[in-house]
Amino acid sequence: MAEIKVCENTKPEEVEFIKKMAEDSSLFCGEVESITYMPGGLTNRNFKVIVDGKPYAFRIAGEGTAEYLNRPAERQAVHAIKDLGISPMFYYYDLSTGSNICGFCEGDTMKRPDFQTRPEILKGAAEIIKKYHNSGIQQKGTFDPMVEIKSYIKWLEDRNCEKYYDGMEKLVSTLEEIDKNFEKNPPKKVCSHNDVLSENFIYDEENDNLQLIDWEYCGMNIYSFDVAAIIIENKLNKEKEEEFLRYYYGGEPTERQRADVLVGKFLVDALWCPWALVQMLSKPEEEEFYWNYGLERITRCNEYMADPNFDRYVAMMAEAE
Repeated sequence: MAEIKVCENTKPEEVEFIKKMAEDSSLFCGEVESITYMPGGLTNRNFKVIVDGKPYAFRIAGEGTAEYLNRPAERQAVHAIKDLGISPMFYYYDLSTGSNICGFCEGDTMKRPDFQTRPEILKGAAEIIKKYHNSGIQQKGTFDPMVEIKSYIKWLEDRNCEKYYDGMEKLVSTLEEIDKNFEKNPPKKVCSHNDVLSENFIYDEENDNLQLIDWEYCGMNIYSFDVAAIIIENKLNKEKEEEFLRYYYGGEPTERQRADVLVGKFLVDALWCPWALVQMLSKPEEEEFYWNYGLERITRCNEYMADPNFDRYVAMMAEAE
């Protein structure tokens, strides 16, 4: 057996795990030749692995992630989107853990400045999101931000959390109002990614090809959640936000579409406020980091609620388009 070239950031037990994945997949005739750790994952460990002279992306799922992530839904989703040409092909998926093997995306991992300064990335991301939103694909899983937020708040209440952000009560009452309006006029749910961070986009400049990876939070959701997340997570200024919305909508957004986006932005940031408090209580050694993370989110929520159009836009959620 030839010696495997392994980068210094790969642990011995990970090498053995990767070798076993390659063997269990029954995809390969030869042996693993090299393993290179790819940084960036928060819960998983990702590697570029050369097998039979070809590169593949191996993901070792984080321990315990299968307990709160719908792995069968992710597997179904990546299979369903394979013909859209927006994401690498999956070859092997371990349902019990979420560890998998997929095609390796040649290119560069995108960062916030890429979305802020490169029109081709902004346009490409809008086209990818619009493509899967309009695909008609019915995912097995559902990602409902209202349900997620309620579960975090209940978790905090059950543990008698004493430290909340200023404006938290207003945030909760606004969420209740949005929820009531959604009950009156249930919004359409579409195939959604729900984690469209810049780092989940890979751009091959030579072939002008943008791909979206990491579908572990996927599920049916309102379309505006992904649209709003692109704007928020990449800190797009007003000019770039308008540019992105024109790419996505194919022209100037209507008043109702602007309402969807503003409410979507509120839901995206509102989701991570109680989440940050949960993390703060769970990891007291990182209290300052998580408190500041949530503080940034609720500060934006307060800005949304102060928007002169906000109350009118929330009321529009109860009206059929």
